[in-house]
Amino acid sequence: MNDIAPELASPERAALIQRLVKAAEHRITAESALITLSKDVRWLWDRARFALQPLRVSEDRRSLDVRV
Repeated sequence: MNDIAPELASPERAALIQRLVKAAEHRITAESALITLSKDVRWLWDRARFALQPLRVSEDRRSLDVRV
């Protein structure tokens, strides 16, 4: 009592589905690792993000201001 159409139950299709599931699991694991950064890594990321913010010249043209 197989409800799957014979053309959808091929070994090639099953292998493709397994590869797609493994790729999705890998992506979820990688995203979880990025979300759960340690405090040290989070501190470094905040400093790098601050350093990458664009600067602008102040109104009196004597200093640089960080755009927020």
